[in-house]
Amino acid sequence: MNTRTLSLVFAGIFLVFSPAIADIVYLNEGEEHPGKLLRIEGDKIIFDEIGSGSLRLPVASVTNVLISTLRKGDEIQHISGVTDPLAMSILAHLPDPASYPNADFITLHRQRHFTIHPDGSYDLERREIVQILKEPGLEKADQAAFYMADREKVTLLWGHTYAPDGRVFHLTDDTVSDEGLFSSTPEYDKLRKLKFGLKKVDLGSVIDVAWKLTASASTPLRPMLIDDMYGEREPTAHDELTISFPDGYPLRKKLLNWTGKSLPEFMETADPGTKTRTWSWTFKDMKGFIPEADMPPASRIFPRVIVYVEAEWDKLAKDFAESLRAAAPKPSLLDTFIAETGAASASPDLAKAAAVYDKLMRRVRFLPIGCPAAGGVEPVNVDVALTKRYGNSLARVSLLNAALTRLGIESRVGFMQGWNVDGIKQDIPNFGQAIASILRVDVDGRIFYTACDNDYLPFGTLDTDAQGTTACFINASGTGFTFERIPEGGPNNRAERDIFVKLAADGSMDVREVRRVHGPAQASLRSLKAAKDKEIQNFAEQMAKRVHPKARLAGYALSNLDDLNAPVTLTLQYRITDGALKASDQLMAFRNHWISYNSRAAGLATRTYPLDYYTAEETVNTVVFELPDGFHWVPWNRGYNWNCSCISYESTLTQHKQTLLFTDRFRISRKTYEPVAEYQHFRGCLQMMSELGKQWLIIEQKPPEQPNGLPGPLVPDPKG
Repeated sequence: MNTRTLSLVFAGIFLVFSPAIADIVYLNEGEEHPGKLLRIEGDKIIFDEIGSGSLRLPVASVTNVLISTLRKGDEIQHISGVTDPLAMSILAHLPDPASYPNADFITLHRQRHFTIHPDGSYDLERREIVQILKEPGLEKADQAAFYMADREKVTLLWGHTYAPDGRVFHLTDDTVSDEGLFSSTPEYDKLRKLKFGLKKVDLGSVIDVAWKLTASASTPLRPMLIDDMYGEREPTAHDELTISFPDGYPLRKKLLNWTGKSLPEFMETADPGTKTRTWSWTFKDMKGFIPEADMPPASRIFPRVIVYVEAEWDKLAKDFAESLRAAAPKPSLLDTFIAETGAASASPDLAKAAAVYDKLMRRVRFLPIGCPAAGGVEPVNVDVALTKRYGNSLARVSLLNAALTRLGIESRVGFMQGWNVDGIKQDIPNFGQAIASILRVDVDGRIFYTACDNDYLPFGTLDTDAQGTTACFINASGTGFTFERIPEGGPNNRAERDIFVKLAADGSMDVREVRRVHGPAQASLRSLKAAKDKEIQNFAEQMAKRVHPKARLAGYALSNLDDLNAPVTLTLQYRITDGALKASDQLMAFRNHWISYNSRAAGLATRTYPLDYYTAEETVNTVVFELPDGFHWVPWNRGYNWNCSCISYESTLTQHKQTLLFTDRFRISRKTYEPVAEYQHFRGCLQMMSELGKQWLIIEQKPPEQPNGLPGPLVPDPKG
């Protein structure tokens, strides 16, 4: 970099310099020098470095100059200059990486310190110190802090990288960006993401990051809820949650999964002078845990503490009912929308509800913004959904509730969490638990549930994560909540396949396959309505190739995907060359290519943690083989059936004339299998099904027999 270039770069620096801003000079060797540029004299830069005084640097040695916020510790260039007691202690006693061969990084120190003020506002200071051991751990260099722009503010306190060679690198503003996540929909534009990247992070580095969040007082509909979990894959040397609050402040705590040996240590202290009470939980686990396939979320296994402001569900219900009334659509807009649905002329009431739902799903674009990302459960005015034609689950549910109420159909708005985190907990009266909205509809003597969060699901069908969860619903008077466990899908989550196979004497197979999907799985097929013809054809070809790599698609057909109330059907026609192997003209063998079961989900002989299956479901297959003339199936010497209270499988294989008929039915009735007896049931069933998937079907052609029992064709008597 020459003198002229430096002069141009520095020209604007003095105009914006303030005490909170520093000039950072980067040298060719990678050194960083924070301070203030004084002047340029010939080929020298005169620089006032923080903590070191005046420096004279050759212009040729300077790579770059950056204006950045000066943060605590940014003046330190080497580990020997670190003065922070905690950092000094940790850096002087780093663990030996060889002792943790399976770890990507070690959390040396993590602290979350909440300070709650008398008016309900609060501060959160978060600090984390991590040692990087393996390449996947390098992802810790890129971090983010999320906050609600209308009531919270985040300040980066510092970000230091302590390199293995002793040098120290610092966070600078060129790696910081503040992004709105939903800026295109201003009514929902609250959640922001402060992204930042640490400098020079490599294997062996130690990173030290701290930031502070300040928040205004929470409200019942936009609450504060602290949910902390203790248990990670990577080793943790020190993990601490501290909450300080005024004595007498109505703060409550709830402990979950509080069993086992490695429990956090709790301490409660009181300061009479400041009239402050402090709760703290400290945790250490240098082993970490080894994840298992399909294990439940860590929040359902490991110790967890929830801290919230005391409340009552009845009072929360009144507050939410009032917010629903405030967000209700204008009567004229609502009447126009109902008229467009054609529901008034539909009969019975179930048809009315389905008509309104169908129109809503087409008209109001879904925004995947759950309650946490929206900042709480306070609904956006429903007029926005009707006029701007977009809304999140709560907006869609609120609109559907308003329309059904106008039509005289009973419905109640509620909230839920996913089933795999146990749903809304009645003994924690706080809306911070709410992840998404859900509507309970009582129509024609039946109860239906909908979350309005999937454009490809019909009325009354929920995604699998909502099935089996516990939800809360506001009552008709708006004075309380009732809690219900949403029914599992079971037989309603049903997939059926009818396959007709004509097997030729040369081993080729001409196939017609019909797939019918019920329940949430139909969404994947319905999404094809937005695809181009070529994309649909590619999808159909992939479906055929999954059956057999030599399958060649001959044609396909889809049912009317626009009609959410019509069954979803995909029909494929394809030919499989060499679908069967010919051992001779009289002997052929092939596998049932449509029964491709495997036991990968049950690959572990034993488990430490439960196994989560994504849904309760039922799968039915019917395969009809038309065999070549004279061929007969050689029966197996065993059956393939399994039956217990949690999982079952049954199959049959019979031949009548030239038709070989295979049928099977797989039922799974629960989502979670405990790691001992229940998992072994699950594993045994899947292993048996896997064996069936590998079984060969052998067919042979026997020559006809003479009346005397001798083989060969019957020869006519020449004497007549």
